[in-house]
Amino acid sequence: MGLNHALIHSNRQLIEQRYNNCAGNVMYIVQMAWEATCFPDRFVMNGGAWSTAVDLELGMVCNQVYMWPFFGVILRVALAGMHHFVRLVQVLLDGDNNREVMNDELMLWDLFDTICIALAIAIVGVLIVMCFYIDVKSPVVWTYYNITSLIGPQPMIQSIAAACIVILTFGWMDFFGTIRGFFLWSLVSTLSLGYTSFFSGMIQTLNRSITTPIHEMARNRCIVIFGLRYGLLIYVCDFIPTIGAMLVFHLVPSSMRYKMHAIFDPTTECFFSDIQSSHSVVAIGAYLATTASMNQGVIVQAVIRVAVACIFMVCANVYIYLLQKAGGKLAALNSFKGNENSNNTSTIPAAGASITIQRPSPVGLCVAAAFVFSSVLIATI
Repeated sequence: MGLNHALIHSNRQLIEQRYNNCAGNVMYIVQMAWEATCFPDRFVMNGGAWSTAVDLELGMVCNQVYMWPFFGVILRVALAGMHHFVRLVQVLLDGDNNREVMNDELMLWDLFDTICIALAIAIVGVLIVMCFYIDVKSPVVWTYYNITSLIGPQPMIQSIAAACIVILTFGWMDFFGTIRGFFLWSLVSTLSLGYTSFFSGMIQTLNRSITTPIHEMARNRCIVIFGLRYGLLIYVCDFIPTIGAMLVFHLVPSSMRYKMHAIFDPTTECFFSDIQSSHSVVAIGAYLATTASMNQGVIVQAVIRVAVACIFMVCANVYIYLLQKAGGKLAALNSFKGNENSNNTSTIPAAGASITIQRPSPVGLCVAAAFVFSSVLIATI
């Protein structure tokens, strides 16, 4: 037992040293995620070291985990764009051997369009990273900037980052097509929201005094949900019906919005959060007034498209809500199974002492396997 305590103490000192030298380092967070997922009992044993990171940078860990799948998609699209660019250059330089492509104007434009989308997504990815480096005051809240006295202080960097994720989501769906794009949307949302919720639940086992889930305190949560929701809706339903659906949901009084967060979460509306019911009434009234001069069929069609967008918004919001709830439930189950495993260990005799071999949590192994498998799908889709 003395050797076990020495090993635990040594491991804790190593973790603290790594944190002090590499605050916010990706590899540190990967190690933390591995321990919390597969070895929850050992994670709790070294809680003093891990909780130092959590207490000092509350929300910073979850902020990074939220963005991992998005950066994977950006890299995947950028590499595909480079491949298409090389193909286009080969076609242009060696036209004699590629007469079929050279004579097919549609194919050439398709190559050029794909390259432009990939370049746009890469630029958006750079802008997202810049937003995180510009606003570094707090991992929990975005900085408010006072642009004009008419508008008042606004979280400008948050708005830019949210718009970038909307463009990114729309861009990859347009790049991969409807079926593959929607499948990729499901993978990214599951990894970003589901796993971050799970990871947050595991972190909270270190500090029971934190009552609010850490993933809800992280500032990236709102821009991720906003981007996934509206990027999908704009691609599927078009821009105007999406705005119409947003205005319809903002007709709900502010006092009731927080009671229906499974269907509509006002805390994730970013720059739409200031829109009140009266604003929605005016905007919808103006839209109806502009379409009043059109024939009845056009008006009915516009109403149907907005209604379809509302249905898609409800489905997307419920799916996002269930992902976060499922992550929290899996974290609680993983902690319970980890405690069971701590009482079911094997020992190897070594020089008169015994070393405890801790078995990985079965729930954690399933979660880790699903994470790796989904990441591979994102890279190869």
